[in-house]
Amino acid sequence: MSTNILELQRVAKEYIIHLQDVASDVNEINRIRYELDSILSQIIEKSEPPYFLDYKLFNYKALLLYFMQNFRNNIKVKIPTIDLNIDVNINIENLFHLVNIKNKNSYIRKNKIHEKVIYDVLKFQDYGENEKAFKNKIASIAWLKNTLQSPDLIYDESANCSKYFDFDLLFVRECGIGTKGQPYMYHLVGLRRVGQDRYVVISQFPIEKDRQRSRGTQKVSRLYCNVDVNKPIYKKDGVMLPKDGINIDNLRDSFGGF
Repeated sequence: MSTNILELQRVAKEYIIHLQDVASDVNEINRIRYELDSILSQIIEKSEPPYFLDYKLFNYKALLLYFMQNFRNNIKVKIPTIDLNIDVNINIENLFHLVNIKNKNSYIRKNKIHEKVIYDVLKFQDYGENEKAFKNKIASIAWLKNTLQSPDLIYDESANCSKYFDFDLLFVRECGIGTKGQPYMYHLVGLRRVGQDRYVVISQFPIEKDRQRSRGTQKVSRLYCNVDVNKPIYKKDGVMLPKDGINIDNLRDSFGGF
């Protein structure tokens, strides 16, 4: 055992000497990284719909910095018209799941993700499962607070028609019109109840248009694949219900297609 410790100490000293040799370069690199992370954190904070976060301008440390600055406390959500007054927690342990980085199997592996973020060596390929979903969730991660504090629609679990995720409450906000410049039409934030008037965010992702059902200026989102869009428990004044995919087929038939 002592031999192992001595060997580790020897290797550690070699690393320290090597770091001292490149200290000026390392300090400059760390300074640039710190400034870049601060800028990226500001970009995340200012990315309000329809502006979304470009995954090319993303790194995990900047995301962690943004969350530490903006989500230290629970978010108070109050919708008087439906007597909703709740505390919503965005658990830092769940942060990476929200951008499609999966904590798999073990406690050790979960900690390993956080360690890799701290040392700036986390790679999507190590933990990610679906690159398109990753890019989409990165695009909308900055919209969390807006969607929670100013939703256009709220659904409860009775409206859930998705086989891919569960929720007790689903907050929905319009975020675009389904064009090239605004590819996302809605942002979804799923909540799970963890106590009396207390919830935790368990999912978030944007909804694109349904390419098969959309024709010309008639845009249909894929929101109907996730919820019964006609059964919100809350709808903001002036907001139209999303198209449900069924009625749009009837509309197409009545006009002879479009």
